[in-house]
Amino acid sequence: MHFGRELVPILLVFVTFTSAIYIETKKPSRFQIYKKHLKKRGRQLFKSDPDIDNYLSIYDTDVMIWRCRNAIQPPYDGSPIPVVELYCEVLGSVADLQWFHNGKKIHVERNPRYQLSAVSHYYRHYWFNQWINFTLKIFNATNKDSGIYTVKAISPKKKTQSKTVFMDISVKQWSLKHHRSHNMIEKIQRYKYYKRMRRRDSQ
Repeated sequence: MHFGRELVPILLVFVTFTSAIYIETKKPSRFQIYKKHLKKRGRQLFKSDPDIDNYLSIYDTDVMIWRCRNAIQPPYDGSPIPVVELYCEVLGSVADLQWFHNGKKIHVERNPRYQLSAVSHYYRHYWFNQWINFTLKIFNATNKDSGIYTVKAISPKKKTQSKTVFMDISVKQWSLKHHRSHNMIEKIQRYKYYKRMRRRDSQ
C-alpha cells in the first residue's frame, strides 16, 4: 500500500510530461489555421476572391454550393402563383448549373415557364467573381410544382456538387390560427438559418 502511494506522484509527473510533449509536437491542420485566421477577420468569411480560392483549396475542389433557400408559399387558393423563386449561392468557377424537379431534369432553355439568372455576389462595395447568386424563377406555379428540387453545379474541371431545395405549394384551409402558426414556423426557420450561419462564420 505504501509502495503504491509513493508511485502516484511519479505517475502524475509522467502523464503531465507526455501530454506536454504531445501538445508541442502536434501541429494544427491547415483547416484549423484557416479557421483561426477567419476569426480574427470577423464574421464575414470572404472578403475577396482569393479568400474563396483558399477556402476551396482546403476541400480540394473548385466549385461549392454555399447556401440555398427553400420556397414555402403563403396561403394558396388554387390559382397559379405569378412567380416563385428558388435561390442558391455557388462558390468557385461554374461551367454549368442544372436543376432537377423530383429527379427529372428541367430544360430551362426549352420551357418558357422557367428562367435562370446569375448575378455576382456583392458585399461592402466589392463584386465577387468567385461567388455567384443563381435564381430559378418559376412562372404560373401551381401545386404540381411542389416537391424537391436539386441544383447541380459543374466546374470547368468536371467536378460536381449537388444540393436539394424544397418548395411547398399546397391547397389548405387557412384559418387565422393556422396563418399565425405558419408565420411562427417561418420565424423559427429563419432563426435557425441565421444561427447556423453565425456558427459557421465564427468557426
